[in-house]
Amino acid sequence: MERVKKDRFWTIFLIVIALCALGLILLVLLPPPASTIRQTQLPPAPFPEAAPVQATSTAPVDPLSGRAPDLPYTLASPASFSEWYTPWGTSSYDDGVVLLGSGRAGSAGGLYVFRRGMSFTDVRFETVAERGTADSLSLVGRYAKDGSHVACLFSPHDGYAALYHVAPEARRIGETTTPTSSPAHLAIEIRGISVRCLLNGEVALEADIPEIPSSGTVGLETWGEAGASYTVRDISIRETGLIASE
Repeated sequence: MERVKKDRFWTIFLIVIALCALGLILLVLLPPPASTIRQTQLPPAPFPEAAPVQATSTAPVDPLSGRAPDLPYTLASPASFSEWYTPWGTSSYDDGVVLLGSGRAGSAGGLYVFRRGMSFTDVRFETVAERGTADSLSLVGRYAKDGSHVACLFSPHDGYAALYHVAPEARRIGETTTPTSSPAHLAIEIRGISVRCLLNGEVALEADIPEIPSSGTVGLETWGEAGASYTVRDISIRETGLIASE
């Protein structure tokens, strides 16, 4: 009986010794608790510099804006053709010739205006009308942003011309018969409140229009059946002295 007790004592003693040895081994091999690690503060990584934000405007782009060109001006290239604006209808350019048309069913014509001419005052605007299926071709002057303007309407094939003031309703100032002509050299001349319509260098109509806008750009306008068109060339703008004939 005494021997059994001694054996049990030594067994427990050895187990305790083994557990203590195991604890020492683990204490040496395992890393210290996280709380005892010296924290090394690294500098924060720099953020890349943000690209500058480009301010954008919600205002609509004004198609009739820009510095007025030096005069005389001639439409003579695709680049100069891009300086013209077509609010309605269609327009195209090919080797010095401009084709103006209504372009869609239900349209009665088209309008084609110079973008950089809103400051024009006293100018002569001219072109050569070669051929067309539209009823008429108008040369527009002093075209303002509200749409008011004056216009010399020509129907060279029918021998007819008329002078209009539009503000916003069209008011016919005068009309006349003219010699038929194809091609036809057409021009509108404006100085102050005086307006002249010229056909092949001769004055067809002239009048003083006190209500004319004080400044405005120039353009071409066609009227006729849907799909009708006019072909023009030699479009030019210059300052005018209101020469009666050339």
